[in-house]
Amino acid sequence: MTEPVFSPARYLTSLLRARLTLTHLCTNTFHPGRLQMDEVVTTHRLILVLRGHLLYKVDGATAQISPGQQIFVPAWTRRVWQSKRRQEVEFSWFEFTADEAEESLHTLFYRSCGNLALERDALRRMLRLWPKNLPSTGLGSGESPLDPMQQLQLEGEVKAILGRFWPQARPLNPDGVVTFSLAAEVHPDLKLALAWMQENFLRPEALHALYGEIHLSPNHFRLLFRRVMGCSPQDYLHRLRLRRARHLVVDSDLPLKQIASQVGFADPLFFSRQYHRFWGLSPRQDRSQKT
Repeated sequence: MTEPVFSPARYLTSLLRARLTLTHLCTNTFHPGRLQMDEVVTTHRLILVLRGHLLYKVDGATAQISPGQQIFVPAWTRRVWQSKRRQEVEFSWFEFTADEAEESLHTLFYRSCGNLALERDALRRMLRLWPKNLPSTGLGSGESPLDPMQQLQLEGEVKAILGRFWPQARPLNPDGVVTFSLAAEVHPDLKLALAWMQENFLRPEALHALYGEIHLSPNHFRLLFRRVMGCSPQDYLHRLRLRRARHLVVDSDLPLKQIASQVGFADPLFFSRQYHRFWGLSPRQDRSQKT
């Protein structure tokens, strides 16, 4: 039997009919040569490059994204990206989950914006809707602090952006378009663990508590986690904590030692080394760069 041909119109229709939940919203500038770790992304994300060039690799295929271009990175794909040497890159992006989207995609899609100001204005409206006391590094999987009207307005903005994106979108790798659901194949304990970690990553002894929530043995779970996510549960936990740490370093006046403790690092020196390894500069350098 011939596999059904992927239809952008059908995929867009499924997104527009689905309930979309925004989980992350941010605009940031990254230093030349910045390398983002290879990891599996578990949410959809749409990225708009504003300045510089972004090298974005999804499941083995690499695209060079120029200013004024957008890319859609599907959930459950493995990706790594890098800014060019000697060139800063600035981009805005949001991440979201979608209930009951029809296809799972293994490649990124891209398009050039005909009206860059329109897309920037939409992202600015979304940032104004985002509560001031809520870090842009994302919502957990539990009850959202957004009120129903904010949820609806943000969902409307996301769907309008997707409605402009998909009619012109092209796949980087046509062979990466599939018509089965990869997410459905992921072990339910792994789905549970990812949601739990995103909600509870600041808890002391988080991994020990997590093992009490799942049905797999810790050894089996660690093997499964590494095979799907490309890293250990401990590494993934560190990534969640370091993303939260950067929000506190850049957007608060808390002492760095207090930030380290708040995000689960008992040793400030170990925290500083991990922060530098992940973000490419120390917490002190990052804070001074933003002031």
